[in-house]
Amino acid sequence: MSDYLVRALAFGGQVRAYAVQSTDTVEEARRRQDTWATTSAALGRTLTISSMMGAMLKGEDKITVKVEGDGPAGAIIADTNA
Repeated sequence: MSDYLVRALAFGGQVRAYAVQSTDTVEEARRRQDTWATTSAALGRTLTISSMMGAMLKGEDKITVKVEGDGPAGAIIADTNA
C-alpha cells in the first residue's frame, strides 16, 4: 500500500498538523466489506480520522471509534493504537 501519514510540529511543539493519504486502505476496506458508495465514504472518513488519532497516542494506548447510525449501514467501528 502507498498510504502514508505526515506529522508536523510548529512553534516549539505547540501546534501540530497531521495529513493522511489513505486511499488504498479505504479501498481495501470497501472491497472486503462490499459497501455502497455512501457507506464507503463514511467508513473511509472513520478509518482516516482513527489513524490520525492513533498517531497522537503514546506507548500501548488504544482508541476505539464507533459511529452509530440507524440507516442501512448500521454502526462503523475502528480500532487503532500507537
